[in-house]
Amino acid sequence: MYKGLTRAIGALLALLALYSLLGFFILPGVALRIANQQLAHYATVPAHLQRAEFNPFSLELTLWGLQIGEPGKEQVGFEKLYANLSLDSLWTGALHLDALELVKPRTEVLFAKDGTLNLARLFQLPASKSEPDTPPGDPFPLRIGSIKLEQGFVRFEDLRPSEPIEFLYDNLGLELKNLSTLANDNADMTMVANGPNGGRIDWQGTLSLAPIASEGTLKVTDSKMKLFWPYVRDAVPLVLEDGKLSLSTHYRLNLADKTELRLEKASVRVAPFAIKAPNGRPLARLANLELSDASVDLVKQQVTIGKVRSEKLETWAALEKDGQLDWQVLFAGEPGKPTPAEKAEPPTAGASAAPQTPAAPSKPWQVLLNDVQLRNYRVHLADRTQKEPVTLDVGPLNADLKGFDSLNQK
Repeated sequence: MYKGLTRAIGALLALLALYSLLGFFILPGVALRIANQQLAHYATVPAHLQRAEFNPFSLELTLWGLQIGEPGKEQVGFEKLYANLSLDSLWTGALHLDALELVKPRTEVLFAKDGTLNLARLFQLPASKSEPDTPPGDPFPLRIGSIKLEQGFVRFEDLRPSEPIEFLYDNLGLELKNLSTLANDNADMTMVANGPNGGRIDWQGTLSLAPIASEGTLKVTDSKMKLFWPYVRDAVPLVLEDGKLSLSTHYRLNLADKTELRLEKASVRVAPFAIKAPNGRPLARLANLELSDASVDLVKQQVTIGKVRSEKLETWAALEKDGQLDWQVLFAGEPGKPTPAEKAEPPTAGASAAPQTPAAPSKPWQVLLNDVQLRNYRVHLADRTQKEPVTLDVGPLNADLKGFDSLNQK
């Protein structure tokens, strides 16, 4: 009897030792080798995973040192990825992770001059066999108790505008609790991002994946407008001299049936702000502009601004010899450059024009301004239609406006 018990205990110890050997040493080594083989096969740039660890008793997986990209110029990677699998995944019908942690992730989003995205060219994946007329299935059942992202690095570069755009956030933190792909489950979310050139993003709220919905508050503090101004510069010929933007809002987003977005208790502050023409001529300078108690409803197509407070706007305008304002000439585009209408292809000669059904008029947006106060404005005017140009300075100008409705309903 004692010999049988001894043999049973010995067998159990041998199985335990074998399980430990497989879990701690063999499986991580095999998984690491397979992962690097797949990276080498599909990646178009150098890609490597340094180390993998697995605890077969606590079901904890740790991956170290993922690097995708040229050495020293990695485009995607992380220092550490930790995941803890819960045993109840075996009987709950959903993959359950107690915790997921990502330390020092790095992502570079780069648009080339021709519009290609670097992330789309990192891997050469085989074409998937699409099955026509196949309705989309339910999302994979997944529950994650806690997600933490620490010391994230995100760099964005866009070479498509006439002036390249580049900005980065080198200290990004994100935390999600109780994230799930199950229906009507909400996760608590907190995100903070800081950049070396100033500017801070605070995002706090809830997030649902089935359906996609979110509610919370978003705050941007002292964001430099020069970071994204080239997009504006290519649309209108305005050169930004100075500009800082801050905003905060409570939002509600739901993509269940249609796009529903509502901003509430929104406020926007621009201070200072200055623009000039491409030839260096000053156009406008603003000391401060604040919008508060604002709301935007995408479904109702309505914008409501409770208060507008603005101080010390200084602007310049001139009536040219041809009778046009210089602002009109500025926005008309460069001489010799075709307008969008001139770029349109003419109809083919001899082809009969197909009858066109007039499109139904779209619903106009409604803008409501409840209380507007403008203080200490100055306007510098010049009349160049005369033989001797006439200049006129007007100011200080103060204006108050209440109850404005863009649809004239009141």
